[in-house]
Amino acid sequence: MEGRKIESTNFRNEDGLIKECPMTYTNSILGKRWKPIILWKINAGSQRFSELQREIPLVSRKMLYQELKELTHRGMLESEGHGVGRRHRLSSRGESLIPLLRAMWDWGERNRPEVAQPVLLS
Repeated sequence: MEGRKIESTNFRNEDGLIKECPMTYTNSILGKRWKPIILWKINAGSQRFSELQREIPLVSRKMLYQELKELTHRGMLESEGHGVGRRHRLSSRGESLIPLLRAMWDWGERNRPEVAQPVLLS
C-alpha cells in the first residue's frame, strides 16, 4: 500500500481487507508482477542484485530495488553483506510461500495459451 495517503478511503478499505481476508493479505505480499518472480528466482539460492537483474531482464533497476526492499521489509527476504556484495535469500516466512508459487507456476503451465495475448481492459 505504499504511495497512498494514509487518510484516503482507498488506503482504509485495503487496510481493512488485508486485516479481514487472508487471500487479500497474501495478494498484498505477492503484488502484481515482480514479487512472485523475484521470490521464485531467489528460491534457487541466494542472489545478488546483479544476478537477479540478469535472471529477470524486463524489470527495471529501480523496480527491482523497490521490490527487494519491500520484500525484505515484510519479512520475506533476508539480506547479508553490503553494497555490491549484498546477497538476498528467502527467510523462513518467504520459504513458506514456495508451495503457493509452485502451484501458480504449474497452473500457468497447464492453462496459458500458446501465444500469450495481452489483457485489454475496457
